[in-house]
Amino acid sequence: MGDNVDKMYDNMKNKFKFGEINKPGVYLDETVARMCLTHRRTYSLLAFQLMARGDSVRALKVAEFIDKNIPESTLTYADNLGGSTDLASIFMSCGKKEKAMAIYNTVYRSAKQYLDWYMEYSPNDIQSNKRECARNLSSMFSVVSNLRDAGVKEAESLLEETSSYYARLQSKGINVAF
Repeated sequence: MGDNVDKMYDNMKNKFKFGEINKPGVYLDETVARMCLTHRRTYSLLAFQLMARGDSVRALKVAEFIDKNIPESTLTYADNLGGSTDLASIFMSCGKKEKAMAIYNTVYRSAKQYLDWYMEYSPNDIQSNKRECARNLSSMFSVVSNLRDAGVKEAESLLEETSSYYARLQSKGINVAF
């Protein structure tokens, strides 16, 4: 496995070329945006592998590299499908708390806004969006879990808030299992 991580690092950090999607004002259609989410997720997985090996220096380089090449200004961190909370966890573990908190706040705020919107739906409509509700609630719990692990005080109040969203979904007949 060590060889594969080293090869992956070399390929992704030194050989892969991005097509200037980090330029301000660039438009990403849905297909390209999803592909970029996949790339961001893959880079965050590489950073996690490096952290697991105790290589925080290269893990941080990977996190900063992907943040530079697929910045929030081009593709928001709000959608956790791209591994946003994982990337934030790397930043937090490497002492970049401000960057990590900015990503966590974006993910949490976006998920909360979507859930607020879904809560306004009729019982039938909310049932048909059960998967989206679960995904957003899962993103909120992921942020809370990572903040608790990092010892961030605000995690407890966010846990209470997230738990209340869980209870509200349950009261609307949405049984979310994790």
